[in-house]
Order: sequence, then C-alpha cells, then structure tokens
Amino acid sequence: YADFGAAAECQQTLDAYDAEIAYSDAQLARLLDALKQRHLYENTLLLIIADHGEEFWDHGGENHGRTLYQEMLKIPLIMKLPMGRHAGGSREALVEMIDIAPTILDCLALPKEERFQGRSFKELLDTGACEPRMGYASLLGLSFSARAVRYVRDGANGPWVAGRKEAERLSASVAVWFAT
Repeated sequence: YADFGAAAECQQTLDAYDAEIAYSDAQLARLLDALKQRHLYENTLLLIIADHGEEFWDHGGENHGRTLYQEMLKIPLIMKLPMGRHAGGSREALVEMIDIAPTILDCLALPKEERFQGRSFKELLDTGACEPRMGYASLLGLSFSARAVRYVRDGANGPWVAGRKEAERLSASVAVWFAT
C-alpha cells in the first residue's frame, strides 16, 4: 500500500466495497426467496452481470473507468436457466455484453430481434463450444483514448492488440457460472 496511500485508507475502501457486495447479496437472496415462495423460480431465467470490474491498486490506481486492464474487463456472468439446465456448471469464453440479449431470446426459444447487434452464445452454454469471436473495449472522453481488441481462434485466446502500452495484455472474457 505504500505507493498508493495509507494502509488504513486502502482497507477502508476495500471494506466499503465488501459492504456493497454484502448488501447486494442480501437483496438478491430476498428476490430468490420471493420467486421460490411464488413457485416461479424453476421456470425463471435469471441473469446477474457486472457492468465493469474494479481496480484496487493493481496497476497504481483504484476505482474504474480509467484503464482497460483485465480486472476492469473480465466480469462475472451468472445465469440460472429454466428447469435447472446446466446447474452448477461453468464456462469461460470471450463474449460481450452486446451478446446477452440475443442469448436470452435464444435460451427462451423466442424469435431473433434483427435490431440486436450481438450474437447468441447459447451454443457455448449448451456444449461448451465457442466459435471464433472478437472482443472490443474502449475508453473515450478522457484526456486520452484507449482501445483494445481481443480475439478467440481455434478455441484459444489470442493476444490483445491495443493502442496504449498499459493495455497490451487485457482480458474481456466473461466467466459464466450456472446457479443451482
């Protein structure tokens, strides 16, 4: 902590973040209990995702929105599919938030929406197979701009190509966990 401030201040930030997570967990538990009490849980698709990660002095900074490092881009996506499909399983692959809405429609066997720009990753959920994909992340509107691109080819993650040295080895993959 010496380079980034007093240890007590850093710990206070981490404690506040942990408190936010605990509060969110409690509210989610209330939602899940309500769905179960109303006998809606089994037939419900639930999706929990973060909009970004947080940096806690990993690269000299804190908070979010200033870098494109892995801790900013690699976020959890937790899904509970109807009837417990894939319960307890997990997948790790490159998908983007833009792919979520098409995936929801696909999982619920609803018609595709042509206006959606993303593409479903239902095949990844069902089989673990991942077709080649490219990810894109950017920071705009700051005193600088940063962009990063990552691709997946032949099932292996390719390198990031980025315009800033600090963003050379990023990860925008999303780990998908299936809730029970």
